[in-house]
Amino acid sequence: MVMNVFLGRLRFSCHGVFLERRAAAHSAAGRALGPAGFCSAKSRPAQGIEAEIPQKSPKAILRNWSGKPGLALFLTAAKKAQGCAQKILEWFFIGLVLALLLSGCSREREKIAARLLELESRSNTVEAGQEKRIAELEREVAACKKAVDELVNAVDKTGTYYKMLALAYMDSTMYGKALEALEEAIKISPELHTLFVYRAVCAGRFAKALHDEVQRAALFRTAEDSYLRAINLDPTSTNALYGLGILYTYELERPEETVPLMEKILAREKRNVDALFLLAASQYFLGNTEAALDAYDQIIAISDAGSRREEARKNKRVILEGALR
Repeated sequence: MVMNVFLGRLRFSCHGVFLERRAAAHSAAGRALGPAGFCSAKSRPAQGIEAEIPQKSPKAILRNWSGKPGLALFLTAAKKAQGCAQKILEWFFIGLVLALLLSGCSREREKIAARLLELESRSNTVEAGQEKRIAELEREVAACKKAVDELVNAVDKTGTYYKMLALAYMDSTMYGKALEALEEAIKISPELHTLFVYRAVCAGRFAKALHDEVQRAALFRTAEDSYLRAINLDPTSTNALYGLGILYTYELERPEETVPLMEKILAREKRNVDALFLLAASQYFLGNTEAALDAYDQIIAISDAGSRREEARKNKRVILEGALR
């Protein structure tokens, strides 16, 4: 907007000067040209013209002469000159503005480039510092890893020590001490299912040696929980399934819970004699005589069962004799 006002004022000023100079030139040319010019001495006295020029402004003279034939050509030329002057001025100022803008952009680009170079140099410095720090950390990690590995190995050896100690106590029927050693081993290896099987065995046998019913019940709960935890860790653990069946049938008097456990074992191991004996006993306690006799018959049919076959025949006779009474 400021540029438009400025250009307008400049055009108006230049236009006035231009017309004044053209009017003066036209006056002199009219006196010299005579009839071929704008006017002659015969058509109008020279004195009148000379007297008119200093008394009136060039604009007034142009208004008075606007009807004369030669003035139309003059005005056309003046307008063309005015248009050219206006275009020249406009292009001049456009070029000036562009030059200023471009010079400003150039300075701005220089500032940005300088900042980018500064950032790049800083990033290189940080990167170099990071590489140094990473190297230091790698050395520290290597040293710490060695210490950690040594500690892990020591803890693992400690766990092995507690396992061996528990087995030694069990061999000596020191189930209380074995239970304590197994508790420490489980703290080191809490997801090793065999440790829970051994803990269940020790808790059950230790409970049978106590006379306090509260302590016995607590130890039997420990045995049951240990077996269940072992089965949770390894659902196919035959030892855990069989041990829990023994606990249910002979210690907790819940033979109905033993049957599905033995069936699960026999589904994978059809010739498992221990599972067949426990299944037969559980069915007998539940009053299922036919199911018990069928389990004994399966044992007798196993040729490599050895003396267990005779034991099965004996138990079968007991059941049949009891049924005849």
